[in-house]
Amino acid sequence: MTCPSISIVIPTLNSQRTLGFFLKSIAMQEYPHDLLKVIITDGGSTDRTLYIVGDFRETSGIKTSVCENPLKTGEAGKAVGVRKTKKRIGGVDRFRQYPAEYTMVPENDTAIRRY
Repeated sequence: MTCPSISIVIPTLNSQRTLGFFLKSIAMQEYPHDLLKVIITDGGSTDRTLYIVGDFRETSGIKTSVCENPLKTGEAGKAVGVRKTKKRIGGVDRFRQYPAEYTMVPENDTAIRRY
């Protein structure tokens, strides 16, 4: 099976309590890291959210970018992220840890499935 390149759009706003665990589960994916891109759309976090993203960028080997989300909402953050990519979009609405054999591969726009 040929794996598509995908972008994972993650809206954040002061997400330090949950973001690290979620990013770690992405880094543990069996999905080829060179085919993943993480797009963080941040609404102006004042906690350690952006530090956590920077650490992930340096240690995971997954392309990671941060974009400003001036409207601060999750829906606006998703829209910002979608505009920043030409790849297929994988997205989630909640920070969760996913088993390594799962990834955010779109079947019907956004879905989580075993590949």
